[in-house]
Amino acid sequence: GLTRHTPDEITAMGRAEIAALADYIAARPYLGGDAPSRADLAVFGQVMPLLAWPMRTPVADTAKATPVLRDWASRIHTAAFGVSPDP
Repeated sequence: GLTRHTPDEITAMGRAEIAALADYIAARPYLGGDAPSRADLAVFGQVMPLLAWPMRTPVADTAKATPVLRDWASRIHTAAFGVSPDP
């Protein structure tokens, strides 16, 4: 579990996960290709709180500073709910 890691290690792992996801998404509009999939919705459920949560954490700050991730989340939000998320 995470409790065996230091806060700095947890931050590094979280930032690495955000970077890996952003790299994957940068090559395609959605995780599965040209259309949203269940995988997009599952990952969206984990990512959107990082993007929308007002509390500052190193990993959330990294997610918020990653344009490709914000753009992807906006596409998923629009596809799922029919409206863009609040800025």
